[in-house]
Amino acid sequence: SEADKEHEAVGEPTWATLSRQETAHEAARLPEEGPAVLIQESASATAMLAVLAAWRAGRTAVLVAPDAEESLVATAARQERAARMSPSAGC
Repeated sequence: SEADKEHEAVGEPTWATLSRQETAHEAARLPEEGPAVLIQESASATAMLAVLAAWRAGRTAVLVAPDAEESLVATAARQERAARMSPSAGC
């Protein structure tokens, strides 16, 4: 959420409460192919939800910085056989 991003910007902790709806939303974003999921989110809470959704689906989560260069992201995806997660819709 926007409030989470504001807290993260000033170094304050962000708390995430997992609802079934949020977990289902993140699971729907998981790509169907590959043993791993590439996660590149700007908000920590969204990234954590994505990691948990990947783990719950029995997949490996590959977390990369939101500002990572495309060549680094492509290399990580290739090495880990990770498919990109679809973009979050402002969650």
